[in-house]
Amino acid sequence: MIDPSKIIILSMFCNKQGYIDEKNAVKKTWGYDAIKAGFKHIFYTETLTNNESKLDGNILYVNSGSERL
Repeated sequence: MIDPSKIIILSMFCNKQGYIDEKNAVKKTWGYDAIKAGFKHIFYTETLTNNESKLDGNILYVNSGSERL
């Protein structure tokens, strides 16, 4: 039997409004169902501030190494 608490679902999203809306829709639908079933659900995106990777709640900010123009 698989232990759902040992499985992490990663969902990528972009830091633009349309994608944030999609992230919120996932969080309210199948993302909610996944957590309710015992899975961990983490969203990940590019860090916006100091380029440090960090986990904030269920959002993982990742240093992409890209330069902003």
